[in-house]
Amino acid sequence: MRHLGLLVVLACLTAACGSSGNVDDERQKLITLDREWSQDVKDLDKFMAKWAPEGSLNLYGTPVATGLGPIRKAAEAFGGVPGFSIRWSPTKADVGSSGDLGYVAGAYRITRNDPAGRPTTESGKYVEVWKKDPGGNWKAVEFILNPDTIPK
Repeated sequence: MRHLGLLVVLACLTAACGSSGNVDDERQKLITLDREWSQDVKDLDKFMAKWAPEGSLNLYGTPVATGLGPIRKAAEAFGGVPGFSIRWSPTKADVGSSGDLGYVAGAYRITRNDPAGRPTTESGKYVEVWKKDPGGNWKAVEFILNPDTIPK
């Protein structure tokens, strides 16, 4: 009977370690996915491919865009100004113990031309919430940008 108890404890420890390893793997996948997404932002189709259909894009100074059509329209308007470029980089990420819900947070930098045509730069923070779709692919459900200073 003692051996059975020991086997049960070992099985639980193994399952817990496996779960932690899975969470660590998924956390790393989210960080990698986020870095790739930052590179894809100039290609609207690639940018849109990472969104869940019910996702929401939260850009300052605009209403929340929920759903693929409104997200695409908001992204086109936001990125459609002359000289626009954006880069972001994750500083942290985490995944829930179930391995299907996680977040990434980090810093971004936007460059765009002012009305006189001179490049201006804005720095800020962002948070993304990701969940797995039925096929096991990570999809963005929330993307929130927050500038370090109030844009003029």
